[in-house]
Amino acid sequence: MAAGGARLAAPAGTTDTHMHIYGAAGAWPISPLAVGQKPEGDVEAYGRIQARLGLARNVVVQPTHYGADNRCTLDAIQRLPEALGVAVVEPDIDDAEFQRLTEAGIRGVRFQMVPGGMTAWEDTDRLAARAREFGWHAQLQLDGRELPE
Repeated sequence: MAAGGARLAAPAGTTDTHMHIYGAAGAWPISPLAVGQKPEGDVEAYGRIQARLGLARNVVVQPTHYGADNRCTLDAIQRLPEALGVAVVEPDIDDAEFQRLTEAGIRGVRFQMVPGGMTAWEDTDRLAARAREFGWHAQLQLDGRELPE
């Protein structure tokens, strides 16, 4: 039996590479583009899961519900051990904001080309190139049926 009663022990150094944190109701504003109900899942609940599974690190990914307001994700990065993050950014983001997010632990930009996402296709190449200047990767979420287009 692994830590906390899990059936399998995660190998040392295991990283959860994609997870979301949602603040308490009203803690951060919901994007007007958000689709569906905001799920539950605060830092404390994730910390219990992380401990139970024996996860050492994680990547907090900005959920669609908060649009480009990355405060909840940044808060989670500060509160979880060995966490980094993936942000959603506005098309007109400046270098100072890229630098601030980098210093806060962001290492990627998320393009959500699904209902509720806020990035237009015509902005992705330019934003990905700018993110690369700060050492970030690009994460693309889309409906795979759109790939031929």
